[in-house]
Amino acid sequence: MGTSYANVSVGYVEEELFNIFTQKIPTFFLRMLTFVVSFLFLNYNWVVITEGLIQLPPRFLNHYKTNDVKALSIDSTTLNQAVDKAYEKLKQQQLSNSVSGTREQINALTSFLDGSMIYGSLQNTSDALRTFVNGLLKSYTDSSGNTLLPQSPNPSEDLCSDPSQDLYCFLAGDDRLNEQPGLTAIHTVLLRQHNKIAQSLKELNPCWDDEKLYQESRRFVIAQIQMITYNEFLRVVLGNYYYYLEPRQFGYTYYYPSINPSILNEFSAAAFRFGHTLIQNQFNEINSAGSTTSFQLRESFFKPFGMYIGQLDRILRGLAAQPAQKFDKFIVEDVTNHLFQKPGEEFGLDLASFNIQRGRDHGIQSYVHYVKEFFNLPISNFSHLDVLMSSTDWTAFENLYESVEDIDLFSGGVAEYPVTNGVVGPTFAIIIQNQFLKLKYGDKYYFEHWKQPGSFTY
Repeated sequence: MGTSYANVSVGYVEEELFNIFTQKIPTFFLRMLTFVVSFLFLNYNWVVITEGLIQLPPRFLNHYKTNDVKALSIDSTTLNQAVDKAYEKLKQQQLSNSVSGTREQINALTSFLDGSMIYGSLQNTSDALRTFVNGLLKSYTDSSGNTLLPQSPNPSEDLCSDPSQDLYCFLAGDDRLNEQPGLTAIHTVLLRQHNKIAQSLKELNPCWDDEKLYQESRRFVIAQIQMITYNEFLRVVLGNYYYYLEPRQFGYTYYYPSINPSILNEFSAAAFRFGHTLIQNQFNEINSAGSTTSFQLRESFFKPFGMYIGQLDRILRGLAAQPAQKFDKFIVEDVTNHLFQKPGEEFGLDLASFNIQRGRDHGIQSYVHYVKEFFNLPISNFSHLDVLMSSTDWTAFENLYESVEDIDLFSGGVAEYPVTNGVVGPTFAIIIQNQFLKLKYGDKYYFEHWKQPGSFTY
């Protein structure tokens, strides 16, 4: 049963309806939509930090932490080389005609549901993943004949593999695929899906060349990702805020060139991080006989090596069967005290702190600004938040912030009551719904559109 206050609608949902896939999908999709670049002023030098690209030395991590960074002891020369590499990556994005003015973070990826985490966002990345034979993507076959992702081509440099122990990480369109086994598993499924479609198309169209088979298979996979996103995932996440998004049962939709499909700062730096509250400390693996074992998340960062010994199927069964955490203000210890923890160390990094820091770095306005903007609810003191969250939660904010205007968007958003039949609260629901409207109607290649390059026949 739900409750409505003015223009705000909140409700209740049984948390056991959502499995771990509900948590994995936003993490996986963010790897397709955003790769954020931040600029940190460290030691009187501007240093470019991207999610997973530059590895800062531990002396910096003791004072300033940034997202997706693994501590690595390197000298200043190596750090400078890493900075040069980051700038070179930006140059490859053909970032030109920049002018001085308000600083804006750079999204190094295309802001579309285009499968870039599978196929890459740059031509050289895409080429490195292809066999150029019958439209297939590269893969690795294990000792049991199972198809896995291709192995890293630079195992001595990828900061994940250990060639001395014959342990090799994997390669995909996104560099962050090895962060934890759940992500690696989803990457593997989509690689297999692409190659399965390519093989089927080859049988149906024996005259098609490699390029035709690759592009058509890619188009099918992207359409499937878009369909799952709009027909299933968003329906679950948004609840009664799921409108204007549902795929049509008949006919076509239309592309609107005037719609800007770029990723909103509020989406990438706050609202779509909601999945972090759903993470479990332990992930279940279920074998073919139904027996369940588990592994600790903190012990699994950048260790996808179980894929070589049949872990994939067990993880997929676990993702489907294991309930996610409840959407709330709590985030488990394995990512708040032990994120990317190195072997032998007592602590790792803090994902919740990254989320707050990221929002401030992007210049996102306070939580109550969006409440007023979306619902016409002026919030002048903490008790006014009672319509959106429990008194326990707004009292906690009162003890932490000097003013209600200081509450960060991520912090306030995860404290809200969920919308009826959905996962997130109303403020995050509005941001997510708006972003996916832009991604749908501002993308000329979206699969439902009429008479566009990505259109399918009716």
